[in-house]
Amino acid sequence: MPDLATVAGQVAMEPHIADVDLIVLDNLATLCRTGKSNDVESWQTVQAWLLDLRRRGKTTLLVHHAGKSGDQRGTSAKEDVVDVVINLRRPQNYAMSEGARFEVHLTKARGITGDLASPFEVTLSGDQTLAWTVKAIEDVVAERINAMIAEGFTVREIAEEIGKSKSAVQRIKDKIKKTA
Repeated sequence: MPDLATVAGQVAMEPHIADVDLIVLDNLATLCRTGKSNDVESWQTVQAWLLDLRRRGKTTLLVHHAGKSGDQRGTSAKEDVVDVVINLRRPQNYAMSEGARFEVHLTKARGITGDLASPFEVTLSGDQTLAWTVKAIEDVVAERINAMIAEGFTVREIAEEIGKSKSAVQRIKDKIKKTA
């Protein structure tokens, strides 16, 4: 696989992408090996290529890994020319036995506003037939709070467990009571 952080590597890809509309680069750390990931100048060759692909009407999906902080690894300049940045996170109460369950957060959403930009949780479930379930994060939190209330947890205990303030938990609890 050519190093896509070099012009030679990008030129080598041309015959393979000439007749495609969507290019998936999975993953940046493996495909862009030249330079330092924290260095803006090291990213400029790739950025120029991505802009050229966009100008030619090609959509590019970049797959990248998060660092220890949970944000993307390396220079933030990698996000400068992209329209949407999707951050996949494990839910706070996730267990490996659940399989594919994650939160989707749009950390950059050019042209996406309102409820469409709100975070949501996705779960893959089923035995013979698999299906994705999508829920707004606020609904997932309300369900968790409701379950904890039913188990006898106090507002303080719930707040500590889910990482929200006591007042936020109380507001959600009050809202649950109103709709019950």
